[in-house]
Amino acid sequence: MQISIPFIRPGDASGSGRNVGGKRKPSQATEDERDLPRTQDIIEVTEVRDNCLICKDGSVVAAVGFRSLDDTLMTARDIAFKQMLYYQFLRTIRFDLQFLIATRPQNLTLYYEDNLKQIDAHNAVVTKLDVFVSRMAEYVEQIGPSANEQVFEGFFGWHPNSLIGLPGQARDVAWKLCDPVFLVELRQKPGQLRESKIAELCKAIRSTAFWVDRWRSIILEQIDMVRQKIASAQAPVRVFYLVASYNSRITAKLKLKERMGDEEFVRARKVLDERCRLIQAGMKPMGLPTWRATHEDLLLDIRTFFNPSQAMLARRAMLAARDSAPMFAANTHHVS
Repeated sequence: MQISIPFIRPGDASGSGRNVGGKRKPSQATEDERDLPRTQDIIEVTEVRDNCLICKDGSVVAAVGFRSLDDTLMTARDIAFKQMLYYQFLRTIRFDLQFLIATRPQNLTLYYEDNLKQIDAHNAVVTKLDVFVSRMAEYVEQIGPSANEQVFEGFFGWHPNSLIGLPGQARDVAWKLCDPVFLVELRQKPGQLRESKIAELCKAIRSTAFWVDRWRSIILEQIDMVRQKIASAQAPVRVFYLVASYNSRITAKLKLKERMGDEEFVRARKVLDERCRLIQAGMKPMGLPTWRATHEDLLLDIRTFFNPSQAMLARRAMLAARDSAPMFAANTHHVS
């Protein structure tokens, strides 16, 4: 995949500073506007291809992403062992690396959606069990020696195995009602005894409904708790990258402003693929989850830096105010 970053001049946004013909009105190009720096003048990336970034100086960049480990439950020996593995990994690297920390806002949309799907599934199970209890007596009266799992499914609209994984005894009751011998014996019992037996079966079904409803309550409490924690902390998510680069134009007789050809890019990508493989192989013994960063990951970091969200701007302002407060400045000592 190849993406060319468009060249955009200040004020060329759609619908601003243009007349009907699409050309900018000269009178609206103010002196201040012309002095504004272009984002493209700051960003070193000019092109994106196959999970690599191509920079203005002809270097090609690729990265390996990884996440940190929580060492609060590790012993001092485990921590020292992982540090030793990290030092050994650095000694085996024979090319330059850049350590990049990408800060992104919390996005728990998928987590919330997954929990809401679980709530919907639990609601459907509770409704199913309520219908099971309400039609129990009707099923016993209408179905006799012909009972089997197909007849049960046709009557209630679901198979007994659809209750697999649920707590309680609802599934056992469903399979009992598929047994013609059990149903015949149940129908032959005297009136009060038969009703008492049916009540016991309904009570067993309600035990499953109770636990499913309990699960549902726990998930709802968890959703509310996470929302409150995130809203109060506004803690960002940090993703770490080890970035490697390769520039064949340092030694080759190629002009820096020339667009990179396919042959040159393929050669650089092969080198970076091998370097990323070595990075992942070195990080694996430490137990760190790693992945080859896509160009979408790297472009997201660039967009997040130049177009931060309001939450990130508020956090930056809070940190800047804290660092510049007099009480912090008074307690700062110079260490030589």
